[in-house]
Amino acid sequence: MNILENVELAPLTTFEIGGPAKYFIEVKNSDQLGAALDYAQTRKLPFFVLAGGSNVLIADTGFNGVVIKIAFKELKVDTLNSQVYAEAGSSLMDCIFESAGAGLSGMESMYGIPGSVGGAARGNAGAFGAEMVDVVKEITALNIETREIKTFANEDCFFSYRNSFFKKNTDWIIISVLLQLEKETGGSALKRAEEILALRNERQIQNIQSAGSFFMNPSVNQSIQDSFRKEKGTEARERRVPAGWLIEKSGFKGVCENNVCTGKRSPNYIINSGGASASSVRNLAESIRNKVLEKFAIELHEEVMQVGF
Repeated sequence: MNILENVELAPLTTFEIGGPAKYFIEVKNSDQLGAALDYAQTRKLPFFVLAGGSNVLIADTGFNGVVIKIAFKELKVDTLNSQVYAEAGSSLMDCIFESAGAGLSGMESMYGIPGSVGGAARGNAGAFGAEMVDVVKEITALNIETREIKTFANEDCFFSYRNSFFKKNTDWIIISVLLQLEKETGGSALKRAEEILALRNERQIQNIQSAGSFFMNPSVNQSIQDSFRKEKGTEARERRVPAGWLIEKSGFKGVCENNVCTGKRSPNYIINSGGASASSVRNLAESIRNKVLEKFAIELHEEVMQVGF
């Protein structure tokens, strides 16, 4: 097992922010994952599992423990059964491209979401009306304490909005995901995926130094739902309105402070415009949270995981 010291983490995240890991171990299978966990646990060191590097903000001082980088990335497309087997470290974009290219549909709306399949499943990632809960058939995970490897059916994953059993129970690490898709013909799945990617580019939420949506969409009262429907001409899904809409209404659309900006089109994206620090991101996020609370009496909660603070 190759144990590195003082490895810079910023280049391994989509935010491109963060200091070094005291120890860094890249693992390529579940046996190596177990060995890396042994290394951390026997030395009583804190550890953090990093996969695709999206949806995470790492402290400027880095992480004073062991960062375990998930590097198992096998993808298998089974067109006969309309299934895709994806190891946890595989790219979500690659997974969607390969499946859509093989004529399997169901994930196109998520094309362009950064990060890994394992991370997407853990956080029940979604976009444009589709979520991982819609396509996950099974998840195989390893228990940190017992080293048990267990397969969870979809209903055992307890998916909810940007949440799952694995996000709530951090003693389980996802190893692989089995996806159940649907057959299509004529290349329509890949065409739709490309259309979604073009839409993400139009909304300026693609190819940027960001962790993705920073805040979760909050549940709101009927009055705010009505205001949203009147302005946007669409219903609030599950009583939730977009955090970006609330942020815009609070005056934080396209705002820049200390090399950190909110999106000009999608203000729920906090963007590193170049040389930003984690503390600057947190300061801007706190200002947004306070203003939304003051204006709407709604408390925003981060979707982005914060590490090393």
